[in-house]
Amino acid sequence: MGQLGNIPAGVFVFMAMTKPNIISDPKIMVGQPVIEGTRITVSLILRELARGSSVDDIILSFPHLTRESVKAAIDFARESIEDIRAYPSVSKAV
Repeated sequence: MGQLGNIPAGVFVFMAMTKPNIISDPKIMVGQPVIEGTRITVSLILRELARGSSVDDIILSFPHLTRESVKAAIDFARESIEDIRAYPSVSKAV
């Protein structure tokens, strides 16, 4: 297939209109969404936030991250959840 612009085949770029990009490349962290140019996954950032770490704590722990990259990870997670459609199950009386 080749490349689309500078993006290798098989690599997905999410949030391409914002910087930094969230990408998914099968060669990086088994395809988990990461901050472009790092091996830092969106799930790692969310886990740190859930543990009570502040954005500043995360940036201190992971110097490759910026406030914008943490925000991009949060936005990515929010948008991913917004795309999920849940339908109630209907149980039939037996």
